[in-house]
Amino acid sequence: MKIKKYLIAFSLIVGTLFCVAPKETAAEELDLDVKSAIAVDFDTGKIFYEKDSDEVLGLASITKLISIYVVLDAIKAGEITWEDTVTIPTYLYPLSLNWELSNVPLYEGNTYTVKDLYEASLISSANAAVIALSYHVSGSEEAFVAKMKEKLESIGITDATVVNASGLNNSYLGENYVPGTPADGENYLSAKDIAILARHLLTDYPEILETTKIPTATFGANTSLPYEMVNWNWMLPGLVNYKEGVDGLKTGTTDIAGACFVGTMEKDGHRMITVVQHANDHENNASARFIETNKLMDYVLNNWQLTTVDPTTFALPKKHLNVQYGKEASVDLTLSDSNPFSVWVKNGEMPEITAEINQHLLDNDALKAPVSKNLTVGKFTITDQDDLDYLESADGEKEITIKTAEKVEKANVFERFLQGAKNIGTKVVHFFQNLFFILPNY
Repeated sequence: MKIKKYLIAFSLIVGTLFCVAPKETAAEELDLDVKSAIAVDFDTGKIFYEKDSDEVLGLASITKLISIYVVLDAIKAGEITWEDTVTIPTYLYPLSLNWELSNVPLYEGNTYTVKDLYEASLISSANAAVIALSYHVSGSEEAFVAKMKEKLESIGITDATVVNASGLNNSYLGENYVPGTPADGENYLSAKDIAILARHLLTDYPEILETTKIPTATFGANTSLPYEMVNWNWMLPGLVNYKEGVDGLKTGTTDIAGACFVGTMEKDGHRMITVVQHANDHENNASARFIETNKLMDYVLNNWQLTTVDPTTFALPKKHLNVQYGKEASVDLTLSDSNPFSVWVKNGEMPEITAEINQHLLDNDALKAPVSKNLTVGKFTITDQDDLDYLESADGEKEITIKTAEKVEKANVFERFLQGAKNIGTKVVHFFQNLFFILPNY
């Protein structure tokens, strides 16, 4: 039974994180010109905004985040090293020179390391480079794709379509596409699942940002034919859509997927992840996905604040509970955690606090001795007032349990006899008090 339900209006410290301007934009007024989008907090998984984020759409080169995840796992497991020289499958040399696609040129006679191809995959979105990595890790792209699927399933993503390591349409691969996949197959994933992928990847391998934040770099610097790469993420420093704080993560473009971008930025020590899929104006404006991402990031910055809640100000619905057959007649209650914690609030709306004592304790109006210390008897639940959820089931509302402050031992037979006698005496006194109260005055 819920004893008290109230909005928190005490001991709140509204932080300045993700709050850079007084102007507010309602989510319905944002009107992003994309097929789907989502913005989330990296630490808590709190969703700040979403638009059709469960719709499964073309993934394009955002696929490379899955591939690089598998590569990093292989390095961590000691299966490959950064310094390994990668054997390039013959068919990839001409593919790498197809400038209709994102690539860095690969030439026979030159040697390339895992680190070279890793950087090319992330900075230049090099398709031939990431396919070469797939062969190096697994012996074939087919076996590598199986690992990609396993990786997605391990982080709770089950509705993905993965047909290759690069994100290209299979039609570009000629006869070299993965057996059993369509000749014109392509990869598909929802914006919400892309955000889950990015969050897990950044949690496991935060060092990836040291590469994704590089605006320009030289590929094959130690070869006879070095190549200057420019990052396809134009929101990085020195590029056309620069935005302070952005340091990743990955672009993607195909005819089916349109122009997509999973972005991430950090402000005041706090990180957000954004995803936009299929920027509708890309054909007229090559910056469309970054323009829409900028709108989304500004919306979060201007409308969401991190608020600190102090549990020591919570009013307990009961200060103590009665104890039957105990050496003490009651036991005091306290909180399991009195440390301040932070929650995200939208436009200054405060979270809702609900206090609850276990129903059977209310029905019986007592605990039965013996009672242990730290026994859970109820909880405070802190929930958002907005209608947005958290990214994964492991995230979500905050709970602080109400517990017993000390133990109460069971009374012995003699003590229980005295308690019973005392209770009978008290009832007799109350009876005569009530009797004399209702007798008429003479």
